[in-house]
Amino acid sequence: VGLDLAEELGGVGCSYAGEREMGLTNSSVCRNSEDAAVYEEVIFRRHARPGDQGWGPEEVPSLLHICLARVPPSQISKGEFDQVPRHIAEKLLQNLLDESTVDSATLESFRLCRIRALRIHSSSVSVDDWVEKLDMFQDSLTSLVLHDCAALSDAALESVGSLYRLSHLDLSACYNLSSNGLAQLQRLGQLKSLSLAACRQIGNGALATLYCMKNLTSLNLEQCPELSDYGMHFLENLIHLEQLNVAHCYLISDEGLSILEHFRKLSCLNIAQTKASNTVLDILAKMPHLETLIASGTQISNAGTAKLARLRGLRKLDIRGCQGVGDQLCEAFDSMPYLEYLDLGFTNVSERGVARHIAKRSNLGWLSLDSCAVGDFAIEHFALLHQLEHLDLADTSVSSCGISGIAKLHHMRFLSLNYTSVSNSGLSHVEGLVNLETLHLDVSNVTDDGLRHVSCLTKLRHLDLFGAAISDSGLRYLKGLPMLETLDVCGGGITDVGMQTLAELRSIRILNVSHNRLITDEGVSELAKLPFLSSLNLAETRISDNIIYIIRLFPALTMVGLNGCRLSSSVRKNIEMNTQVVVVDNKGEK
Repeated sequence: VGLDLAEELGGVGCSYAGEREMGLTNSSVCRNSEDAAVYEEVIFRRHARPGDQGWGPEEVPSLLHICLARVPPSQISKGEFDQVPRHIAEKLLQNLLDESTVDSATLESFRLCRIRALRIHSSSVSVDDWVEKLDMFQDSLTSLVLHDCAALSDAALESVGSLYRLSHLDLSACYNLSSNGLAQLQRLGQLKSLSLAACRQIGNGALATLYCMKNLTSLNLEQCPELSDYGMHFLENLIHLEQLNVAHCYLISDEGLSILEHFRKLSCLNIAQTKASNTVLDILAKMPHLETLIASGTQISNAGTAKLARLRGLRKLDIRGCQGVGDQLCEAFDSMPYLEYLDLGFTNVSERGVARHIAKRSNLGWLSLDSCAVGDFAIEHFALLHQLEHLDLADTSVSSCGISGIAKLHHMRFLSLNYTSVSNSGLSHVEGLVNLETLHLDVSNVTDDGLRHVSCLTKLRHLDLFGAAISDSGLRYLKGLPMLETLDVCGGGITDVGMQTLAELRSIRILNVSHNRLITDEGVSELAKLPFLSSLNLAETRISDNIIYIIRLFPALTMVGLNGCRLSSSVRKNIEMNTQVVVVDNKGEK
């Protein structure tokens, strides 16, 4: 395939000498990264069309990806890949799996390739049959991802249990699995990473199976609601655990979490939405390697201030929604010199606590004060947060005056001002944040004139104007945003004229124009010019049954929202039967 491409490229130095000069080895892997980038871009511009393989306007795929994309699936079963470099054969097989174009004959072509990693797609016709065929890679497979394979049954786990070299196994969101099925994994003694997240039927018996997996370093049990304190005690043998996630296991309390004292190597712990209280902080204080603690929605409170202060090595702390947390707990942050990530959303922290204990942390890179009782006084002290990249001030009392405190935070990539009182004048302090990639402005005070300050944010990819008072006139300011991929503009002021302007935003992938009741079929048809548009929300607009024919004009559309539109009952069915588009019953949400 590479040679065929080389012949077609002709004048870009693809002879053997040319390949050597460009840094290409026999396996077509570029060693010189700068030359490789130039070489691959030439190939991309000549051989990749907009929308191919999901590549966007600013994305340049590797030479390997282009080659693999050009292999006709019908030819794969005729090939023998044992002489192909393993990593290339592996990517080729994965591409075919993702496209659901693999049959038994095709798979047999890879038998001798010593495949090490596979990800089986949830859309596979028969996941069980597929898994049973994996024994041909029994001596080589080390990583297997079966995420969201809802059809996977307990019986298929017998085949998984025979893959004795597995070190990474992801069974998350395999809803049909039970504790009985997981018992067949006891032979996986080399397993280091296991995810059972959202396997909702597994109970405490499943944890008994894990007792033999002494080499586990990462275990994810998030959203397994049947697990309780009793089952947690089966994990005490996993003394090498470095990462543990039991978030949303609502029956687990301090009693079950007492086993944490056995995990002295733990560096990352997620106990969000459990019954954990300040008691667990005593155990965590004895863990010298703990860097990440996610305890959102737990019973941790101000009374645990002294205990939390002993976690000096923390880099990431999430106590979002802990109602007992206030300014007193903020005092513990003074003892955490490495803290970089802090989520205090929906706590009782005030702007006095923020100004005194948070605003001077120059190494802080991520901060959420969502729905906290903070205002301009706290934000005015943010000038020292030079490394801040993510700031969430949604639903706070911040105004246009106070927002001046972030005007010089030039590393900022994410900023949310949703549901604040910031107006057009306040956005003048945002226009200097030239590295912003995400900006949330669901603010009724922001109008067309305010978007003048947004037009210079050329790196912006995601813009939320959901409830802003934007009309057709204001959309012209978005033309200067060449990388914009996601846009919500739902204030009711957009008409078919504005849709013509939106059709010029060529990089848009996700567009929400719901609640604009002056948009008709004519305006929607303009959007068919957008080559990458995959999701379109038209809820509460004035489109007609003709939308069936208009949708066929969209080259990349896969999802459309039609809630609240006056359409015939058969429209949805006809769209899904005659196109590749799925109709979503949303109500104009973001």
